[in-house]
Amino acid sequence: MQKYNPGTITVLETQPYYKNDRVVADVRQFHRLFWTFPHCIHAFMNCKPIIQIDGTFLYGRYRHVLLLTVIQDGNQKTILIAFALVPREDTNSCKFFLKNLQQHFFRNNTVCLVSDRGSGFLSAIESLGRRFRSPKVEHRYCFQHIASNYHGRYKKNSERKLILRMGYELLPNKFEEMLHEVNEMNSEGYNYIAGIPKEKWTNAYDGGFRYGHMTTDLAEAINSSLKGIRNLPISVIVKATYFCLGKLFATLGKESFTLKDVGHIFHPRIQKEIQALVVKSNGLYVLPMSRSNTIFCVSEIPRPLQGYDPTSYRVNLEEKWCDCGYFQALKSPCQHTIAACNNSRRDYKNLVDPVYFLHSVCKVYEMEFPAIDSKTEWHGNQTWPTILPDPKIRKNKSGRPTSTRIHNAMDMPQ
Repeated sequence: MQKYNPGTITVLETQPYYKNDRVVADVRQFHRLFWTFPHCIHAFMNCKPIIQIDGTFLYGRYRHVLLLTVIQDGNQKTILIAFALVPREDTNSCKFFLKNLQQHFFRNNTVCLVSDRGSGFLSAIESLGRRFRSPKVEHRYCFQHIASNYHGRYKKNSERKLILRMGYELLPNKFEEMLHEVNEMNSEGYNYIAGIPKEKWTNAYDGGFRYGHMTTDLAEAINSSLKGIRNLPISVIVKATYFCLGKLFATLGKESFTLKDVGHIFHPRIQKEIQALVVKSNGLYVLPMSRSNTIFCVSEIPRPLQGYDPTSYRVNLEEKWCDCGYFQALKSPCQHTIAACNNSRRDYKNLVDPVYFLHSVCKVYEMEFPAIDSKTEWHGNQTWPTILPDPKIRKNKSGRPTSTRIHNAMDMPQ
């Protein structure tokens, strides 16, 4: 792959291979592998600056763990960009994975990293020090895992649902009201949830780094889609990721470039969402509050016959925020911001984050994966040693292998 697809990155680590307590010459034992492709690095530069990481077990003969990195483009399409095969999801393996991610993907912009609260990732991030701290990296937790862990401790489904609502809540004052409600229901549970930093798992205190991505659901979805290749040998898994991504880039790239050529500014899905907010903005009352036409009070029209109490929101176009929290969380104008733009004769499209525009989506897929010749056409002598698996992580040969994940509280219907 490195020969036929220049720029392919592979970091292979091996160990000495022993037989009868003696090192075998010209033979190495497989330890772990990281790989990615130049198309993925280029794609990440034009996607949302947020990555989700997760791990999944292989179903083959050996107890390897496949670590994955997932991103999302401005059209809400999921892309795998980096992979690692490690013996287990411990601190050392996670550190190996994160160091390679940081080296090849993290540039000048701040990157938001979303993961679960597994001890491997947490201790690895802690040990990497300043390289994985603000302002270079903003680490966030999957709040689905937090709700699942809470349910595992206290077995209260009503409280679990309240925790989920708290995670999605955009307004800090409403979040604090729900936190007080948790305290009234379960003081011990309140101490547990209050002990987790709010900026790590809530929308209200996030600071706008996670673009509304509250969970690692993207990575979990990829785990299930890779189920068919998780029984395969390592070299075949690497090959499968190459051709799966090649097909994905060709399909999504063709769709994006076709829409751009016919004059679309956003993908129809994104345009539909924005248009729905434009319709909502038509019924709002806007009051300018500054000479520069950047600060506004936007109020909903009162409907006394319906018993509806209108709410007023402050909007600052220059600093790109609104009291409702939608603008800061998703980097796209809410209905209050659109109403303020219409009042000041500004184009609200100028406030939309560049990643949502179709020209940015096209840049994600502008590099195409080249076709690789058949193995029989490869030339050159083998210059690397024979690599054998680690017999210590061989699975028990007896019994039928498990190929279905064990369900827990995270799989409960919302």
